[in-house]
Amino acid sequence: DALALVVTGSMGDLRVDAQPTLDLARSGWRWDGPIALRHPGAPRLAVSLVLPNAPDWLGDGSLSLVAQLAAGPGRVALNDFTLTAGGLHASGGLELRLDAPGGPALTGRVSADQLPLPAPASGDPLPVGALAGWQASVKLEAARVLAGPAVVLRKASGTVALAGGTLRLEGLAAQLDGGALALRASLDSTATPPLLALHGRLTGAELAGPLLDQPFDLTAGTLDASLTLASQGFSPGALLAGATGALAVTVRGGALTGIDLPALVTALSQPAGPVVAGAPSEPAVRAALAGGSMGFDRLEVAASLAHGVVRLDQARLAAPSGNIAISGSVALPGWGLDVRLALHPMLPAAVALPPTVGLRLTGKLDAPQRAPELADLIRWRADSGP
Repeated sequence: DALALVVTGSMGDLRVDAQPTLDLARSGWRWDGPIALRHPGAPRLAVSLVLPNAPDWLGDGSLSLVAQLAAGPGRVALNDFTLTAGGLHASGGLELRLDAPGGPALTGRVSADQLPLPAPASGDPLPVGALAGWQASVKLEAARVLAGPAVVLRKASGTVALAGGTLRLEGLAAQLDGGALALRASLDSTATPPLLALHGRLTGAELAGPLLDQPFDLTAGTLDASLTLASQGFSPGALLAGATGALAVTVRGGALTGIDLPALVTALSQPAGPVVAGAPSEPAVRAALAGGSMGFDRLEVAASLAHGVVRLDQARLAAPSGNIAISGSVALPGWGLDVRLALHPMLPAAVALPPTVGLRLTGKLDAPQRAPELADLIRWRADSGP
């Protein structure tokens, strides 16, 4: 009626060990028992199968999968599994019903202590063909979500669902820098090109270091943000280039690197020598526009996205040393800049109508070209006298 088996096998460095009971007495058949898969190099195994970019995000390490395997006609289940693959550490249970109405259906839960995110190349085609004919509803939980070596989310939970060719991330809740993130997203593989929709909201995130690690960056503050995005494309790069939507950001009690408005106030509060029309302004002014850092009370940004370009509709920074109005655009593909800062320094009350000092930023986000606009300052100096 039944067979107790010991099964071993290998393919290259991949080894399989199982001790199932094969029940032949019931209608059909049933396989039930422990199984273990091991490989000394998880990224190498993933590359040889279906994930060519696995070393970039999975990290170094071996593969170990231990589970109770239960199988029968039209059904395969991995119960109480534990999985280690490079930087991935997870456990849970999954069941695949091959005879489910509407096509094969995957259900279950996965709880990860550490979950590295895949990093597909910009031009890699989306694997939307693999979604056709499948159904899924898998509950995911992760103590830490990684992008490369950095922890980007903590205490994340949500459900991955698939039906009718549409992949959905439903009810994602997570902690990001101490703030609460709520996100939902969908990818409709039946549309041509595939259609991505995303809506997210972040509240109360505490910045404790550079946000983007760029020459112009936020380094401190309490951040709230919301994003609505839609795009169509056959690759991650195409989705980024076609992104349309809206973005709103508020930062309270923050710090900004890349410019020094208090130093500009100090420079303008000092008497200057005779002004010659067209002559460059004093070095202290240019130094304040060339770098440094400053604190601020509040930063508010309202932006729109169209065809991969973020246009700053309304953006203003308020600080004890003055205000900065920000306008222009940022192209997401390549992070190209065309942004203008209009600095309105807060000078002593005895000074009437302080000048507006401009700074235009062009080029790339990681190496912006700075072009000071000092015509108003030169006129102000000339009218104020030495």
